Amino acid sequence: MTTALIVLSHGLWGTKEHMEYIEGRLKDKYKDGVYIIMNTVESLKAKGEPLDKISLIGYSLGGLILRYAVGVLGQAGIFDTVTPHYFITFATPHLGVRSPSNSLFSKVFNYLSGTMVSRSGEQIQLVDHHGKENKPLLQIMSEPSKVMRE
Repeated sequence: MTTALIVLSHGLWGTKEHMEYIEGRLKDKYKDGVYIIMNTVESLKAKGEPLDKISLIGYSLGGLILRYAVGVLGQAGIFDTVTPHYFITFATPHLGVRSPSNSLFSKVFNYLSGTMVSRSGEQIQLVDHHGKENKPLLQIMSEPSKVMRE
């Protein structure tokens, strides 16, 4: 029997309830084949349910978190035994949210979104400094030679 894990990750101010619509549609389509679990890959193996496939679905900041997770999972060798099935993000600021315009609105937006949400705000505004290169984290995550973590 194939065991597939679907990971749902909500956005910055999201809650698990925000992903319940997707969860409900999956349950409608696959009936008893969908289980909402809070287990690790190892605990599934211990139960005799080895993981065969993994899909990741992220909304907003959740998409960035899952993009990072793909790099971490790849470095850990998870994809040597588990097939990545789907990677889906929606409303995810892969290129950040900084508005390049010099209008008053852009200046206020850039300032507020960069300061109101602390470190995450700096990261999506591309004004943070990460790692040895002292570059924005989103830029580092986009470089093919990087392992997605330092």
